[in-house]
Amino acid sequence: MKIVFAGGMSISAQILELLCEEGELPAHAFGYSPDLSYRSNYMPLENLAEKYGFSLTNVKNINDLKVHEILKSIKPDWFLVFGWSQLVKENLLEIPKKGTLGFHMTKLPEGRGRAPVAWTVINGKREGWVSLIWLYPEADNGDIAVQRSYNISLFDDAETVVGKVNKLACGIIRDVLPDLRNGTLLKTLQDNSKATYWGKRIPDDGIIDWQMPVKEVYDFIMGITHPFPGAFTYLKDKKIMVWRVGMIEVEISGPCGRILGPYYSHGQKHETGIAVIANGGILIIKCMGDEKDSVVEGDNLANKAEMWRGMKFESARNYVRPG
Repeated sequence: MKIVFAGGMSISAQILELLCEEGELPAHAFGYSPDLSYRSNYMPLENLAEKYGFSLTNVKNINDLKVHEILKSIKPDWFLVFGWSQLVKENLLEIPKKGTLGFHMTKLPEGRGRAPVAWTVINGKREGWVSLIWLYPEADNGDIAVQRSYNISLFDDAETVVGKVNKLACGIIRDVLPDLRNGTLLKTLQDNSKATYWGKRIPDDGIIDWQMPVKEVYDFIMGITHPFPGAFTYLKDKKIMVWRVGMIEVEISGPCGRILGPYYSHGQKHETGIAVIANGGILIIKCMGDEKDSVVEGDNLANKAEMWRGMKFESARNYVRPG
């Protein structure tokens, strides 16, 4: 079986290593150019190329002429595009003898579009899905090869969900290897009448709206924490990144965003945080930082909470300096 592989995220590296361990080294691989290292969940493939001895070309654009030339010269059975954010154009899709495959992290045709892991958590889903699909020119509309589900707990965030998704995707590839080798992979048409779409997300979308119900604020923050750009708020004129939170649903009065002071848990796992009034409860900030990536947690967070008691987080940089 002759494979060409493309990917630039953690899922890409894990699946590529699985293929190599199963004796299916790619005839060639494409990784993200270092210029794209700013992207969420970026993962270079150089170490795997050196370890297993396959050729690797890093590119900015999967539809680059160089990709077309290499793919055409190899004429692979399969082009596996796992963890690449750009659509593969038709002139590439028609080259592989058996087809081109990719993953989408929803139960297609629901949730077509961008940032599926983030949206899954933001929307408070307690069940997530991974779809292995045949890639066609239009986004996420390819025939379905395999779909599998996984559970999402209240305490899962973007980082843990990415881990679950990657593990499930690796399991799917391991299970379909005989079908890839034999050319017997299934195709099930999507019902386009049931398609729903999720939009692209950018870092500025991470602003916290303190007027939302506390559960929605909680899900929002959990859905865009690492490895994604993160949620943020403002205190006076300073931007505060919020990386990890808890919540208590309880009736409470006071303006949303007001800091009540430090929070100390009394369970088996001792945690410290900042208690903040939210709509219908209290949000507990357990880890935060600033735009320079410094992280504050534990006792340092409690000290901040004491110092900021009575102050208010805002959804915009609206502080006016005196004078």
